[in-house]
Amino acid sequence: MEKTISVILPVYNAGIYLEEALESIFSQSVTPLEVIAINDGSTDNSLEILERYRTRLFIESRENRGLAATLNQGIQISKGQLLTFLDADDVWVKNKLEMQLDFLNKHPEKEASFGMMRQFISPELTDDIKNTINCPDELQKGIMKITLMIRRGAFDRVGWFDEVFRRGDFIDWFARAEEAGLNYWVLPELLAYRRLHRNSLSSQQQHEKDLIKIAKAVLDRRRIAGRG
Repeated sequence: MEKTISVILPVYNAGIYLEEALESIFSQSVTPLEVIAINDGSTDNSLEILERYRTRLFIESRENRGLAATLNQGIQISKGQLLTFLDADDVWVKNKLEMQLDFLNKHPEKEASFGMMRQFISPELTDDIKNTINCPDELQKGIMKITLMIRRGAFDRVGWFDEVFRRGDFIDWFARAEEAGLNYWVLPELLAYRRLHRNSLSSQQQHEKDLIKIAKAVLDRRRIAGRG
């Protein structure tokens, strides 16, 4: 059954972290059908690192178009009936795929599963920067791409990631998933580690701008549907 899993890995200037992310995929206790890496116009050594794994993954490299477009391209290429996603600077626990595959096999009525995640401060940061980052010690409910496993039919029902958004793509997608009645479950186990680093901090302003757009889009849809 594990051969039904597609892993989508968007990559943009993540060379310093990419190998760790890749190793967390290839050390999984079940082997996915495919790993699809979309290099979104990286200008660092990301493509060079991907090429070292050429025999173990599919690589598509193109000009920079943004995260949502990168995810959508990976999904279009993929062939598996279960879709999973890992950002190139984050890490999965070694039995992430196994736990979710087992859950979905036992619960055919569920369309998707998430799990718990833990944030961590990237070790290469200076102490001055580390001291400015709020990083909770406890496990957190991971309603996010890196803990998601979803049946393809359910993803198709919700629709593509909206390429209008540069950083809020998943928040918009999940809002639409909730509106569409996505039947999901959050596993209580730790599935992934989310890295906090310079790029994740510098993108916060764009993230906040996208949140405003997303909130307006949700309200507009509800108003049109007569629920606003």
